[in-house]
Amino acid sequence: MTPNTYPQAVTEDENDLGFQPRVFDGLWEYRRFPDGKSVQPVVVAKILSSFEILVKTFATDGAISFTHQRYGHLEFPPMMTKDEWHPASGPYTDAAMFIHQYEVGLDKLAADKLGLRFIPGSFSYRDIQ
Repeated sequence: MTPNTYPQAVTEDENDLGFQPRVFDGLWEYRRFPDGKSVQPVVVAKILSSFEILVKTFATDGAISFTHQRYGHLEFPPMMTKDEWHPASGPYTDAAMFIHQYEVGLDKLAADKLGLRFIPGSFSYRDIQ
C-alpha cells in the first residue's frame, strides 16, 4: 500500500456533503514492509452516524466510488464480540444519492436482510488538515 492507495482530494461537492480527510482507528490498517509498523491510512470520509461512515475509494477500474462501512459486531456467533469495521453496502458512484437514500431510510443493508443483528460500537477518529 502506498499513501495514494485511497483518494485524498476532496471536491467542492464532497466538501458540501461533509467529506473530510480523516484517520479512523482500525479502518483498513496494514503492516508496512519491511519494518512491520502498523499504518492507519488517511481516507476521505463522511460520518453518517455514531457507528457508520461513507468512504471515498478507487474502484477496480480506477474510477472514484464510495463504500458504506459500519463499526461494531454481529450478534452471531456469540463468541465474536470484538468491535471492528464491517463493509455495510456499496460501492456507489454517487455519494449524494446514497446519502439521500440513507437519510430517508431506503438503504437496507445486506446483513440486515439476512436477519443478522448488528451491535453498534463507538469508533474513534481524527480529522486531518
